[in-house]
Amino acid sequence: METAHVGLSVNWVVPADETGPITAALHALMVEVRHVPGCLECALAICLGTDSTIRYSETWRSEESLRVRVRSDQFSRLAGLMEAASTAPTIQFQLTDRVRGLDYARTVRGVRES
Repeated sequence: METAHVGLSVNWVVPADETGPITAALHALMVEVRHVPGCLECALAICLGTDSTIRYSETWRSEESLRVRVRSDQFSRLAGLMEAASTAPTIQFQLTDRVRGLDYARTVRGVRES
């Protein structure tokens, strides 16, 4: 029996002047992540406007593959990019039985809330 795939998605509304640098950084991550074992798909979609909408998504073979991804240096770069932005994106982790937010990444990375 094949298990359902899991993944993450980032939805972001950014000012037009930040669109280029953010999409360039996401594209560089996407190119790297596509070659990681367990990655089934990685995509970036952009809707340009006064405020641009960016959607970045990854699909993984298993939750264990997703957990390895969340602990990786590439995910740290993604988290840093999100933290440095002037507008906060929404990140969701689609698991087999539920959807979780940033708390999932904190749990997997062993980060305690203060």
